[in-house]
Amino acid sequence: MKFTELRKEAEAHDYACLMAKNLRLPKPQFEVKTRQRINLSDHACSILLQDMDAFYHQLNIEPGSGVIDSAVINHIIGNFQGDADASVFLSCKKKREQLDVLLSGLEKSLRQQAIAPLIEEHRKTIEEQIHRDLSRKGTSFAIRINKENLLNLGRETFPDWNENLKKPAAGLYRDRVGSYLKALIEEYARKSYIEREAIFCKQNLQTIQEAIQDGRMLQTTTRNKHLLYVKPHSIQGDSEQQYHYLSGYLFDNKEGTWNPGSVRLSLITDCTTLPQPGSLSAEEAADLQAAIQKKGIQFLSNAPDSERPQKIVVRFTREGRKMYHQMLHLRPMYDGVPNGLEYTFMTTLRQAEYYFFKFGHNVKILEPEVLADKFRRRYESAAKHYK
Repeated sequence: MKFTELRKEAEAHDYACLMAKNLRLPKPQFEVKTRQRINLSDHACSILLQDMDAFYHQLNIEPGSGVIDSAVINHIIGNFQGDADASVFLSCKKKREQLDVLLSGLEKSLRQQAIAPLIEEHRKTIEEQIHRDLSRKGTSFAIRINKENLLNLGRETFPDWNENLKKPAAGLYRDRVGSYLKALIEEYARKSYIEREAIFCKQNLQTIQEAIQDGRMLQTTTRNKHLLYVKPHSIQGDSEQQYHYLSGYLFDNKEGTWNPGSVRLSLITDCTTLPQPGSLSAEEAADLQAAIQKKGIQFLSNAPDSERPQKIVVRFTREGRKMYHQMLHLRPMYDGVPNGLEYTFMTTLRQAEYYFFKFGHNVKILEPEVLADKFRRRYESAAKHYK
């Protein structure tokens, strides 16, 4: 076999082992095998299945399979390995760098004396959590590690495995890659959805942040194949801290009319920085902030032709009005002074549908007719299931 052919084959599997086999070199003492078996808690498995359905377009898989795909594990390894506490050496290194900055006013020897016990406490806290994670039993299954992650988990590239450095994690995982992967995934599964969204969308998030910093325009494609040009302003969570949103001035034609808008980070499939300037004027930024304050970032239009805020008129029952003042999640603010139990809102159809549909008979949509008709049809359809 030619050397070039051997190398191509090796890159698709485990380079070190193939070299040892074909060139009769000593087999390395430590190897990361392509096939790994891991055991995850029921909670972690449930989170992975949920996120596979939520982020399937990031993984290039079909949603709803009900089986944990290697793609989701590989995606988490690639995006989370460098930031996870499960990567003990890297976590302690970052903690040291943060403390160095915080205590920069101290003389070097005093700073080192102050930092050492804090790093040791940080390491112990991490190890205690990892031991708890490793003790949890659940479902065992096999996965295949992709080429990039094989290289990143190797002895030479991943310091937590290097026993010569005598780092604490070498004994913690005992060179068992499956144990490290279990700790990594269990840590991921403990995070909130908005934190997991940032991990899954790491590359697009970095592109957006760089574009904001450099004052450049963005070209994005959403999951429904909608092409948007964006003058980016910020990435921030909604008021409930459920999702990240890219806010700015949006349009689907660079020469068209730009409108304040937002698009959810996890719905962006492609994101590219363009050479054109994309900074907002002070007036545009102020108008955008005012719109976010009034409507909520999740209800700014991301499709100006179809989801512009419009007049919504509803009539509450007395119980419905009480519900409106108690149910704060996704609640639109009314305009003007209510006419008894009749309230007027300036919001999108989408927000009105999300918020008012759960009121049932305690609210009636008076305007627009298209929304009232949609509620009627959905209530009638639901009622048929109980006849």
